[in-house]
Amino acid sequence: MKKPDFNKFLKMLKREDLDNPIPFEFLIDLKHGQIEAKDDWISDDDPLAQAKNVIKTFYHLGYDYSFIYPWLFDSIAFPVSNDIDKKKSIGQAHCGIIKDEKSFEEYKWPEISDLDYSIIDEIAENVPDGMKSIIAGPGGVLENLIALCGFEDLCFMLFDKPELVKEITDNIGKRLYQHYERALQSDCIGAVMVNDDWGFKTSLSISPDDMRKYIIPWHKKFAELARKNGVPAIMHSCGNLDLVWDDIINEIKFDGKHSYEDNILPVEDAYKKYGDKIAILGGIDMHFMSTAAPEEITKRAEKLMELTNGKGYALGVGNSVTNYIPHENYMAMLNVIRG
Repeated sequence: MKKPDFNKFLKMLKREDLDNPIPFEFLIDLKHGQIEAKDDWISDDDPLAQAKNVIKTFYHLGYDYSFIYPWLFDSIAFPVSNDIDKKKSIGQAHCGIIKDEKSFEEYKWPEISDLDYSIIDEIAENVPDGMKSIIAGPGGVLENLIALCGFEDLCFMLFDKPELVKEITDNIGKRLYQHYERALQSDCIGAVMVNDDWGFKTSLSISPDDMRKYIIPWHKKFAELARKNGVPAIMHSCGNLDLVWDDIINEIKFDGKHSYEDNILPVEDAYKKYGDKIAILGGIDMHFMSTAAPEEITKRAEKLMELTNGKGYALGVGNSVTNYIPHENYMAMLNVIRG
């Protein structure tokens, strides 16, 4: 097993030449980590044990970092209806609980002073030498805005009550800012992941003008906070972002962009189009990863590495390494750079 070296990850984000290409994932189902970790796995279910297993997953699979996810500890979260929480699949149209000024005033906003972020420091003690942690967000500004308002109701609000949308957005944004700010107090944090799904297969969730009015300014603040603390900021977003790629690169100035889908923008095309301006992370389509033969996955990964030569690119899955992606398929991709 290679020794982790977070500096390689930083060099990749800066689009510098690497001696050997590196992998990147945002989410890896722990079944894959357990297979590789074997006897090093922890069977306890408490949050710290789960956080340790996340570290073991990334370590044993050969990554130079691990993630700290907000659901592993008592972090900022934006409660929605209990009825929604109980459903495995929900529609976004009318599921929100903030509909007007009255429901906005009645909503109990979380306060970071009431939360315990000390587990980040406990997690830091378990990060192997050479690795750093990446702090993820509890969803992003737009995701939480849609969850709190409901998608269709938000669309009406954007037209009828823009001042209220601004108030809700700013209440979300400032708490997410505090989340990252608190996490960055720990020396183990080497990068910030700003995870916020902005669109669907064919378009953004809201108009580019509204994105620039409500959402993008907060992302810019998150990225500036990361830079102020000497760490890079990475974006994870699903959806068709054609109309805001310039904002991602030149306004927010993210160091890397994650999540690609063949039906929207194949990762190969993303690298050709944007790879000289921003690091491209992951990208081999999840449907392909789930259904192709291992030999096909190996071939595509090899061609991708020939295209990028690892410069400004880290090999990985389009969105996340789910439990339904066969382990042998995942390994067929990783082994292209593991040797």
